Amino acid sequence: MISSRKRIRRQTPYMFGAFMKKSELAFNFIRVPVDYVMLVAAGLAAYFLRFSNFITDLRNVSYEIPFHSYIWILLLTALVWIIIFAVSGLYTFKGTRGIVAQTRSIFLACSTGVLVVILVIFFRRELFSSRFIIIIAWVISIVFVTVGRYIILKIQRYFFQKGVGAHRVVIIGATRAATTIRKEIEKNVSLGYRVVHHFTTADEAMLEQIKKFQTEKTIDEIFQTDPSLNQKYENQLLDFCQVKHITYKYVPNIHETRSINVQMDSLAGVPILELIGTPLDGWGRIAKRALDIIGAGLLIILTSPLMLLATGMIRRQDKGPIIYRNGRVGYKGKVFEAYKFRSYKPEFCTDWRKEVAGQESAAEKFEKELITKQNAKGNGPLYKIKDDPRVTKAGYFLRRSSIDELPQFFNVLRGEMSLVGPRPHQPKEVAQYKNNHMKLLSIKPGITGLAQISGRSDLEFGDEAKLDIYYIENWSLLWDIVILLKTPFALVKKRNTL
Repeated sequence: MISSRKRIRRQTPYMFGAFMKKSELAFNFIRVPVDYVMLVAAGLAAYFLRFSNFITDLRNVSYEIPFHSYIWILLLTALVWIIIFAVSGLYTFKGTRGIVAQTRSIFLACSTGVLVVILVIFFRRELFSSRFIIIIAWVISIVFVTVGRYIILKIQRYFFQKGVGAHRVVIIGATRAATTIRKEIEKNVSLGYRVVHHFTTADEAMLEQIKKFQTEKTIDEIFQTDPSLNQKYENQLLDFCQVKHITYKYVPNIHETRSINVQMDSLAGVPILELIGTPLDGWGRIAKRALDIIGAGLLIILTSPLMLLATGMIRRQDKGPIIYRNGRVGYKGKVFEAYKFRSYKPEFCTDWRKEVAGQESAAEKFEKELITKQNAKGNGPLYKIKDDPRVTKAGYFLRRSSIDELPQFFNVLRGEMSLVGPRPHQPKEVAQYKNNHMKLLSIKPGITGLAQISGRSDLEFGDEAKLDIYYIENWSLLWDIVILLKTPFALVKKRNTL
């Protein structure tokens, strides 16, 4: 019998895709004229700004293009940009994308459009009236199109809150992932989902109930969250979704997240699949390092007031060290000292070097007691002590706001960490890794990462590892930028553990 998960990968995408709701089609269609209007408005704003008294007083106009000529060029250029937008994927039907993700695509598409304009001017050897108009139109177009998309997104999410256009979903599984997904959907109705039912067990009765729901209420998507689901029931679910055109989504296990990227080649006429560990190699590694150096340098400057604040708070609290150096396992298993602002009372700060050497101190014994009694992580190699009595008042604030991690920018400059990557773990935690977790050490650990923006410290290790492995195998520089942009929003979310 064919494995259910293999069947999913072998089937063509449309066979498991639900038909777009009319509201979704309408909102996706309306983006085109709104983008066009915003592009024209940006061009007009740039034109009138260039010939305003404020600008002409600063820089005289050497060549003035008549408005009637400019408007025709603008209308044609905006149409070309719409085509570029389409090629860039700004009109794909991928659901409700967040404004951060859309802004990234808008920036790239507008930048491509400007390059096309510059190339046309260069090859036609025509002098445009002003380079100022080109540059300002590019900047304003990014702002205007983003504002237009934001308005559309807010309207669409307003309708979601009213129940219009929302996808009706069935969740299957008694897993933590199922509970997390259900709670997130119920809490954030603007995501565009409505839970029809949550089945904690899979059996014949569940299949019959799903068929009944489909007849009475219409199901748009099924979220299967149990990797150990009986293959018999999963095959029946897949067949049902295929016939009824229901979107089928599932939570992969750790092995499936490792086998996403493959490259096909041949040797002596025999097709061979190569498992690609990560695209982060060659020029990708160079580009990521350049981003780390530039980004860390800028962030050190920008966050220096917060660092000074943290230094003052710690010094006022007691006379212990400002920086706590904790051993972490980095690239290829190399141990390094990660810098953090000290949040513990001095007498409770452990020495990782002595711990590795087997020399247990009183602080380490107390830590073990706390792990046994107050570990919020449950099973797994990681631990997180809830209501930690070792934390100072200043440390509580620093940890809750993540200001304690700002010194790690210096670890990035030293080449021991990256701005984005898997969370660095302690040697005693890595010692409990299973073989399939060692993939996490194939790149430098990061200050932030996909796991951090998805759940911060509240994620179980298994879920964290899946996200980080997926990031490693699907890395891109643009993805790093998106994760960095999303990190401040993740920081404001409440942490269940400190």
